[in-house]
Order: sequence, then structure tokens, then C-alpha cells
Amino acid sequence: MRATLFSLSELVATFSGMTKRKPPPVPVLVSVWAKAAGRCSMCGEPQLVAALTEVTVTIGEVAHQAGATAGAGSPRGDAAVPFTERDKEANLMLLCHGCHRKIDSTDGQAIYTVDVLRGIKQQHESMVAALTDFRTENRTLVVTTRSTVRGHSVAASTREIAYALVESQRAPHTLGNLTYQIDIDLTDPVTDEWVWKRGKQQIDAAAARIAADISEGRVEHVSVFALAPIPLLAYLGHKLGDKWAVDVFRRSRDNTDRAWCWGEPTAPEAPEFVFELPDVGLVDGVVVAVEVTAEVQIDRLPGELASLPIAKVRPSSAAPGPDLLNSRAAVDAFAAAWRALLAEIERQLPTVKRLHIVAAVPAPAAVALGRFRRPYVDPTLVMYELGISQSYVEALEIDK
Repeated sequence: MRATLFSLSELVATFSGMTKRKPPPVPVLVSVWAKAAGRCSMCGEPQLVAALTEVTVTIGEVAHQAGATAGAGSPRGDAAVPFTERDKEANLMLLCHGCHRKIDSTDGQAIYTVDVLRGIKQQHESMVAALTDFRTENRTLVVTTRSTVRGHSVAASTREIAYALVESQRAPHTLGNLTYQIDIDLTDPVTDEWVWKRGKQQIDAAAARIAADISEGRVEHVSVFALAPIPLLAYLGHKLGDKWAVDVFRRSRDNTDRAWCWGEPTAPEAPEFVFELPDVGLVDGVVVAVEVTAEVQIDRLPGELASLPIAKVRPSSAAPGPDLLNSRAAVDAFAAAWRALLAEIERQLPTVKRLHIVAAVPAPAAVALGRFRRPYVDPTLVMYELGISQSYVEALEIDK
């Protein structure tokens, strides 16, 4: 396909260069390009290229989902779409040359049916609409962490965050025409002796920036995409607190761009969580085993905790598992059980000063542990991490 200068009339010329058929009306072609933001609806690559000085050319192709004709050379031409509808916007999508060839190849036609292509187009256009919505009421400040997992630095990608925000009907906060987000570097390995102190410093600095943005009226909502050791996630939750509007996302095992999406329309009913609190009288410390993704191995507690009573937060009927918190409702149910336990400790065990937390939880639950501890009311949280010796070791404290 030849490159052409980008103008209304030449969009038609571009389409005409692909086929001898009469092209769709100019307003239809313009609308297809505009709603796709000039990007391929499949791979996302820009289709407006500054190939010459002060000249932008179009390299994209407006493709049919259901073929324009019923001929053998018209991909998906036998689809149940009236021929009067095939040159209308609903049946057209913007693609790059490579993706256009892929969907129209013999193998591609078996995979990319009309329904599949319409879904791809709808998802792409929904993302464009959300990310270019310049109203302020649905803006969110994105906060991410970068951590080290099995020796590799990991964090949510820009594209993964975009998909999750689109699903949540939010758009990233901007300064001018640039996306503004806060990234927290927590890449120090847990084997380093300074990891917890440095991690707290990094989180403190990020929390101060968030607080300034909120107090000055620039930000009203925060979206958190966090991967980090449980003690640091709990400390992040402590610094965020429960007074700000915060949405904490969780990463699923879906290794696609939708890894951080909740996918709630298909999520099962949220599990219930309960707590167990022993009747022990006057004590100054309690171990709390928080079991969401797995059971806590009590025999791995350090010796100094062996004589302390043990409380638990766990699912009421389901077994702990990695996919238990698969919806916002499930996270809310966990947080409610955690708050109820703290309230009951205040009522039944007023002498307790320290809660020793050993937790097997996903990121949103770890953040909730810190968020919903009431400063100056609830006991200090002493957070533990499973060390290289496979025994729990004290990591950091959350107080005040």
C-alpha cells in the first residue's frame, strides 16, 4: 500500500489504493481513524508517521471485519452481515499492514472471526476513549512499585495498567499533556540487611508526594499496582491510610495485558472471612496468622513467639488458595474481617501492645493490613518475612 498525505480526501485515496471498490464515505473513514486514535486496533502501533520534514503520512489500513463482498477473495465474506452494512463504521477497523495481512490470511480467518474482530475493535476504542477522557472526575494517580522477585525486577507495565484503568473507567492523572505517576523502587533483595529501612524510606517519600497532591487538590483518587514483600506492602497501606480514596489492584496469573484487571463480571461470589481469637486473659502480645493464599506454618515461628497466643484470619469455608481474592468484593470481605479482629482485640485484650503478623496473602490484602490499622488505637504491628532459612524473621514495625 502506498503512503499518502493525511487529509480527508486522501484518506479515501488511501482506501482506494487498496481496492478498486468504491470506498466508504469520508466521514466513516475519519471516524474509524479518530476512534482508534490513529493506532492499529490490534498491535497498537501508530499509523501516522512523520516520514518527511513537516509532513505526516498515513500507513494504516481500514479493514473489513465481514468482507465487503461474498466472493472467494473476500475474507469472512460469508458472514451473516447484510451487504448494506459492510461499509459502515461498525464493520470497519483501523489496522497496520501486518495485522491486516494476518487476519485475512487463510489461517488467520479461522482465528479472527467477525465476532473476535469486533471484540478487538471495541476493546481498543474503549481504551482510547478512557485514556483521552480529559474530564477530571475520573482521574486517578497511579502508584506503582518495582520489586525483585526470584532475582528479576518486576512491575506492572504501562499497557497492563492501561487495561486495568479502562476496566475501572478511570484515566491516569496528567500534568499538562504528560501522564504523571509515582513509582516506588523496592528492588533491594530481602537478603540485604538494609532492605526494610530503605524500603520504608522510599515509601515515606512517595506517601509525602501523594499527600501533597491530595492536600493541594490535584488528586482525589489513587490506584495502586504493587508487587513487593508483604511487610513493605503492609507499610505502604499504613502510609496510604483509610482516609483517601484508594483502589488497590492485584495481579492474576493471566500472563496477558489484562493481568491486573479484576474481570469481575465473571468472578464467583466473594468468599467470607472469619477470625479466631483465643481467650487468654492479660497478655501484651499476640501472634496473628493471616491465611489467604496458604496456611501459615506455625512451626516456623521464631522461638521468642512460641509462648504467645495465636489468633487467625482465614476463609470461613473455602481452603486458602492463590486465587481466593479474585474480586474487589473479596478484598472488601477480607478487610472487614481484619477490622473486626482489631476491634475485638481492643475489647477483649486491652493489654496487648504488639501484634506479630505472619501472613500468606496477596498484595491487596497485605496493603489492607496496614491501611485499616487505626493509629494510636490498635497495637503495633510487627511484620515478619519468611527468611532464607525458611523460618519467619522480624522485618519491620508499624506503629503510630
